[in-house]
Amino acid sequence: MPLNFNVAPWYDDFDASKNYHRILFKPGFAVQARELTQAQTILQDQITKFADNIFKQNSPVTGGQVTTNLLCNYIKLQSSYQGTTIDLDLFAGQLIQDTTGLITARVLGIVPGTGETGVGDPPTLVVSYNSGNRFTANSLLKISLTNTFAQVSTEADAVGNSSVASIDQGVFYISSNYKNTEGITVSYGSFVQVNPQTTVLSKYSSSPNARVGLNIFETVYDYINDTSLLDPAVGASNYQAPGADRYVIKLTLESRPLTFGDDDGFIELIRVENGSIAKIVDGSVYNVIDDYFAKRDYETNGDYVVNDFKLTPKTYSTNENKYTMSVGKGIAYVHGYRIENPIQLDILTNRARTTETQNNNPVYFDVGNYFYVNSVNGSNTSFFDITRTQQIDLHCVPISKVTVGSEAAYKSTLVSTGYIRNLTYDRTAGASANANSYVYKAFVNDLVGNTATGTAQSGTAATITLPSTYTSQNDAYVGVSITLTGGTGAGDIRNIIGYNGSTKVATVNQNFTTTPDSTTTFALNFNLTHVESLMSLATPGTYPSNIIGRAEIDVSSKFGNTANGDTILQTGGSPEMIFKLGNPFVSS
Repeated sequence: MPLNFNVAPWYDDFDASKNYHRILFKPGFAVQARELTQAQTILQDQITKFADNIFKQNSPVTGGQVTTNLLCNYIKLQSSYQGTTIDLDLFAGQLIQDTTGLITARVLGIVPGTGETGVGDPPTLVVSYNSGNRFTANSLLKISLTNTFAQVSTEADAVGNSSVASIDQGVFYISSNYKNTEGITVSYGSFVQVNPQTTVLSKYSSSPNARVGLNIFETVYDYINDTSLLDPAVGASNYQAPGADRYVIKLTLESRPLTFGDDDGFIELIRVENGSIAKIVDGSVYNVIDDYFAKRDYETNGDYVVNDFKLTPKTYSTNENKYTMSVGKGIAYVHGYRIENPIQLDILTNRARTTETQNNNPVYFDVGNYFYVNSVNGSNTSFFDITRTQQIDLHCVPISKVTVGSEAAYKSTLVSTGYIRNLTYDRTAGASANANSYVYKAFVNDLVGNTATGTAQSGTAATITLPSTYTSQNDAYVGVSITLTGGTGAGDIRNIIGYNGSTKVATVNQNFTTTPDSTTTFALNFNLTHVESLMSLATPGTYPSNIIGRAEIDVSSKFGNTANGDTILQTGGSPEMIFKLGNPFVSS
């Protein structure tokens, strides 16, 4: 919580709700110390309002990268040397050596002794060796180029492996708030420099379990804390002119247990579990601007996986009724926000130990390509039989416009044939509970395209009249490519841009090279974008025939979700998230 400066001797009673943006000093009027302090607060308030929009609370801005060193070593020291208690602070950051100079090491951290001699832990140095040789129990060491000595402990484990974390220089945006005596929330945001520091993770282990971060320390310095605050106007510090106080924010690197405690004022940057990094803040954490880009990314790309989370089931040796599911490293974007699993995550769960018997229970295979369909119905006491690979036909017109009375009429709208292997309920379209509004996924496979052929009745420079058996559905062939395969105009390829179902006249996008006539043969080249319905016949290939299953393509299988959009065959093979993450957590 930021310090409250609306107390003696500063009396900074700045209130943002009053919208004071400048303090206007006037000749002939005394300048109040409160006004000088409040002038700074007005500027600080402006900085805070802008920065809060860009950065999340306590976010790194530049630098401040945390690194771990799990290959360093500890040296336990005797608490005194030649009868004099050692001053451990003298060793901090120093280069140490043995008396011969053959063993050298840099001190990364110091840990004072705990308890009484022989009961608690002795004073300890955490070092990184510069030499191949190491200190041993009871050996003598000193700070290089000095006569400051210390004796290594005589314990069997006087030396061993240790671990530290360091942070380089950087800037953090520190923001916090409190309510003043009038109940008004006062916010302070400051860009605070962090200086290079090192903290010990586990002084006697290279596989630590710890949370590493910055502790926010706020205080006020006066000339007693820092003599440089004395007035230097006469060329030296003037003890008769102590001057103004200084508001200080310090960021100190600390390690804390994995279990949460009093974390007020603590910024967690990295979490280490059994010597592996489980969580890390490796860059700026943006606020509103991050939400904007996440929204745009989600609307454009949806949820997706960048690097798959590999799943590996493993036995759990201590309990045969449980097993471990190992989730590997991976990166995904959920609602536009980046989610990373930086280390292998083991999830302990129960094995399946209960059984249930059901005879003649069909098992369906509901993966692969599918269409969204509605108005799913059966006919003639039958329906789509998804217990076997039932043949289906896909048409370029609604079911009501498909003619099953003759082969020529039927195949004039036939886009493709294939097989249906499953129907799964997806949702209800709109507020209606009518079964025709139910939307299903129709899983299909082995689709084979059809080409409708025939002989034209006549033609003009930009039209061709199709046979009388062709569909009466207006615009049924719009977007279909037509190839003149024989007779007059053979070789021309055009796209149909209009079709009159009454006159059977198809209009093309470009004049034919030669006007087609009654000798012209043609082929309509369908593709899956032209599909409008699917059905199953009682006796495929025999006409007339009875329809036993029918469905219309839903708009959700259309490009742009519009009725006139091209039909899209959905792909079910895209990687999916392994586990769902709570959206509120992700977005916050």
